[in-house]
Amino acid sequence: MKLIILGAGGHAQEILGIVKSIPEIALCGFVDETLQEPKTLYEFPVFIRIPEGDLFFICGVGNPFVKEYFESKILDKLCDPIIHPSSVVMYDVRAEKGVLVGANCSLTTDISIGQSTSINSNCVISHNCRVGKRCHLSSGTTLSGNVIIEDNVYVGSNATIIPKIHVGEGSIVGAGAVVVKDVAPYTIVVGCPAKVLRTYKKGDKVHL
Repeated sequence: MKLIILGAGGHAQEILGIVKSIPEIALCGFVDETLQEPKTLYEFPVFIRIPEGDLFFICGVGNPFVKEYFESKILDKLCDPIIHPSSVVMYDVRAEKGVLVGANCSLTTDISIGQSTSINSNCVISHNCRVGKRCHLSSGTTLSGNVIIEDNVYVGSNATIIPKIHVGEGSIVGAGAVVVKDVAPYTIVVGCPAKVLRTYKKGDKVHL
């Protein structure tokens, strides 16, 4: 598979490390539409617009709404799920196109993951969890059993979500937070136990 990573920042470079461990994938470069002219990243080209051809794509950005922007351009060419060889995927785990699972993750049973969602290194997703589209679970995230994460949710590093919690669309869970109550859509929660920091509207600029 010939692959292009959409984005050229830190998360995109992490994907590079994963891709290099999978011989069946040939990385053809990155895309960074903020550049004025093409450049290289390591030995790979960075394009200023999405190239055409017999290529597949994965979103290499953490911001769910930037993922949504890229998806609008290449939805029919998202790659099959990419899973680092060191991760353990047990039974009945269903991942849609464009899903990324980083190193040393553990996914147990009866789990669904929506398209373009990133599961970063050292994450644990327990039984009967549902993770929506374009989510970003940062390194060390733990989802206990029967957790539901709606679309476009960003979870910071080492956050823990206890069993049977529902996290609403567009929400942000701060790094190290322990979520013990349901989170309403477009709500930022932080702390241990997690409390509401503020709410926002879709389209607002939010620092992740």
